[in-house]
Amino acid sequence: MRPVKWKELVAVCESEGCRFDRQKGDHYIMTKPGLFRPVVIPRKNNLKEDVVLSVGRTIGLTKKQIEERITGSKSSKANKATASASASPTRKPATQA
Repeated sequence: MRPVKWKELVAVCESEGCRFDRQKGDHYIMTKPGLFRPVVIPRKNNLKEDVVLSVGRTIGLTKKQIEERITGSKSSKANKATASASASPTRKPATQA
């Protein structure tokens, strides 16, 4: 697994229903009803696999699910950018006589 930016991990947690609770120092703390403990994400740009997996276990995701959500969120942003760049003005269909 590649290093993950903290904002990517926050996006995954938000998609699972977690919400921002507070920030203490360089830690972003999220909560979700039904969790036994808060989700603590260090605000670093290169979170290693053990931190990502620990957060995933806290919110109930497997390694595979985390990887899919991280790569999925990145590819969906790329797809949106590509789609908007290639969009052409709408043309009216040619009328047949």
